[in-house]
Amino acid sequence: MFRLHDKTRRRICRAAFLLSVAPVVLATGAWCAWRNLPWQADGESRRLAECLGLKVRVGAVEFLRPGGTLYRDLELTDPETGRTLLRCRSLEADLPPPVNLSGGKPPLVLSFTQAEIETAGLSRLRRLVERFLEGECGAAAGANLRIVAPALTLSAGPRSQTFSGVECTVEHTPEGVKASTRFCLAGTQSQPPITLRLYRNRQITPPGTGFQLDTGENDLPCDVLAWVLNEFDGLGPQCRFRGRLEANQHFAAGATAGWEGKLSGQFLDLDLDALIGQRFPCRLSGVANLIVEETSFCNGRLEKAKGLLAAGPGMVGRSLLEAAAQYLELTPGANLEPLAEQVRYDQLAAAVYLDRTGLYLQGRCPADEPGTILTADRRCLLREPSTQPQPAAALAAALAPEHAYRVPLTGPTEDLARRLLPPPPQTPSTAERQPPRARLRLHE
Repeated sequence: MFRLHDKTRRRICRAAFLLSVAPVVLATGAWCAWRNLPWQADGESRRLAECLGLKVRVGAVEFLRPGGTLYRDLELTDPETGRTLLRCRSLEADLPPPVNLSGGKPPLVLSFTQAEIETAGLSRLRRLVERFLEGECGAAAGANLRIVAPALTLSAGPRSQTFSGVECTVEHTPEGVKASTRFCLAGTQSQPPITLRLYRNRQITPPGTGFQLDTGENDLPCDVLAWVLNEFDGLGPQCRFRGRLEANQHFAAGATAGWEGKLSGQFLDLDLDALIGQRFPCRLSGVANLIVEETSFCNGRLEKAKGLLAAGPGMVGRSLLEAAAQYLELTPGANLEPLAEQVRYDQLAAAVYLDRTGLYLQGRCPADEPGTILTADRRCLLREPSTQPQPAAALAAALAPEHAYRVPLTGPTEDLARRLLPPPPQTPSTAERQPPRARLRLHE
């Protein structure tokens, strides 16, 4: 055994260290450089496009930590029309670890920054959500999600609405998929926030989808709701909804899927001209508040409705007054013929109840004559009908009298009649229409 000089031993140790560590350092540096090459963004764009079924553009990709990826300048585009669906300044995705020592199934966390959604592409995004709920979203199928966005903006040309504190959780269970979203209108901090719940029920055949919307004490603009639910369209630019809406897919025998559900709440600053005057050949204007105590619907048709309407002041056409007296049998408080074509009214107030038996109207104006529905110059113009209930079809006839009963319901009355009239009676089959046959046998 020979002894090495101290300087020689140091050189040997340094050489061994460099030979063992240098490959690791070089490999790590090469891997880092490769992960940050420009074509990595293109590769991530293609991978996301295959998963989402949309055209994806990513400005840059950063790998922050194991399982943590940052996408900068992310943009989702409709591959067919080229319309931009979603854009955001950055998206941070945190993949859960393959092994969770605490048990349970950890979610995939997506954090958006400065996210903006174009309402023109909401139908395409809605189909993406449906695919995810039905488990048809590629690698993301079956994954629990948690989506966070400090600010989310819905844009429709010059009109936009920003929501703050957006947080969404998606959970997969053996019974189906449950998604819950909480958010507030920008500039408000009311509690509780607006809540939207989506669920996919796989315990029924075929599986169905449902949702629940609860605004709490918040007033949600109806024109914003109309971007998602067309039924809230045409209520006026200032109309707001506060209440609860729930609906479930309904599968009738031999028919396509419809919706059944309930609605309760308030419609504030409802524009009667947008609701009535611009849809029917009659004049009725003014700002109204509608309290909906209970409403149920099925397959786009009102099954039951109960509420209180209060409006005024505004303008009403004499033709509408005459049609209401003729078809709804409202009692005129004075002779309508001397009135001008347009009459300014003070107050319109009525309690409304609708079910399969017909339409009930009760006047709620604080006038001298009980049962007053409409007043002008503090005088009664119309009172509640003496005969209750009135046919639901009479409401469509009063709003568009030239279409009433004489011709098939088309144009302005078609949609209203479809939602109000009871379903047509079932026509008996050919076998049921034939008289019964019998044989008579004579025995000696």
